[in-house]
Amino acid sequence: MNMLTLPTRPVLRPFGLFQSPGAQVLGGILVAVLLPWLVAGLIKPGAMLSDNETMTAMGCAAALMIGIYIFRRFDLFPGVRRFAYVIPSFMTSYAIVFAVFFFLRLDYTRLMFVLSFMGSISLFVMVCRYSRASTSQRFYIVPFGNIQWLRERGDLDKLFLQEPYFPGEPNAILVADLRADHGEMWERFIAKVAIAGFPVYHTKQLRESLEGRVEIEHLSENSFGSLLPNLNYRNIKRGCDLLAAACLLPLVAISFVIVGPLIKMSSPGPILFRQNRVGFRGRQFSVLKYRTMTWQPEPNSDDDRIEAAKTKTNDVRVTKLGKVLRRTRIDEIPQILNVLMGQMSFIGPRPEAVPLAEYYEERLSHYNYRHIVRPGISGWAQINQGHVAELNEVQEKLHYDFYYIKHFSAWLDMVIALRTLATMATGFGSK
Repeated sequence: MNMLTLPTRPVLRPFGLFQSPGAQVLGGILVAVLLPWLVAGLIKPGAMLSDNETMTAMGCAAALMIGIYIFRRFDLFPGVRRFAYVIPSFMTSYAIVFAVFFFLRLDYTRLMFVLSFMGSISLFVMVCRYSRASTSQRFYIVPFGNIQWLRERGDLDKLFLQEPYFPGEPNAILVADLRADHGEMWERFIAKVAIAGFPVYHTKQLRESLEGRVEIEHLSENSFGSLLPNLNYRNIKRGCDLLAAACLLPLVAISFVIVGPLIKMSSPGPILFRQNRVGFRGRQFSVLKYRTMTWQPEPNSDDDRIEAAKTKTNDVRVTKLGKVLRRTRIDEIPQILNVLMGQMSFIGPRPEAVPLAEYYEERLSHYNYRHIVRPGISGWAQINQGHVAELNEVQEKLHYDFYYIKHFSAWLDMVIALRTLATMATGFGSK
């Protein structure tokens, strides 16, 4: 094969078709709409032609489409284990459609909804299982520019090209530093690979998608090409935060009645821990948490305040009860009040203590850009990295925060919320 002549885009292997949206919709209609409709007709002859069953079939089709859309949106983010998002995706979509039927008082067949939901779940569990086995990716790397990090990653199936030749095998991906000077022959080669229908990734884009981190070189680097994240979603998100915080106020009261006395018995000091932190647009606020450490007076010097604000691994200041509260994230419950007051969100970059924020801002480029969104009780950095305090670790954490700001959306918030539940169960990242 001429090194600049490429084959047409290869056909996916049989199970690779599971990746196709069209195949997923077609399979879903057969399994989650037509099959339940047919079962309803067999149980009750003539039911398939009734308005009740017809309306239910339309509802099942709508729930299926919404579920597929949500499921595929989850798959956009790195670190997502697709199996874990099948049930949440379709529970959400079927709950939406069922709520519409309920509030509009539309007639429906409960059996069809149940069978349709089970069919959707079963089908997409199979999609996850077989598509993962049939879509292994091999990265062919153009050997110029910033590619050293690719050499250091041992978890990728990769080949560094020595000449402009591309084999055209299924699921092959070309990777190049598109800012590097490749020379005319390599530039023509990259263009031909793209024209033939193969994915061509910029090295920075690939690193972002694999690691879920963004290293900002210019402040314009977000999805909208401006300094501000999605303003429309920011307003919607604030409304959702208010509604959720108001609904969770009883949880704050109940936890205070139970946890408060335990804290008082475990060590002397107040029940609540208050600390000034830097939040939205750089404004300071007092964060609320259940106290998990032995009470100590405020240090006098700046250096001592910085060290006191850091929580170290196996920190001796953490009480026995505090370890349990931190591991389960129960100590964060009072921050629901911060959310209600507009100082925080449920999802966002974690706010840092004022001395730490000032220390990091002096030493880390663009650190204050993380304050462009409200800080959160949980966030993208927390579920991927856990609690950190040292400068090199905070630099990495900042890249996770920038990824969140760049991809600021309801879908990423849903991913974080679901993974936060797993984090609470495992205690990942607590100190």
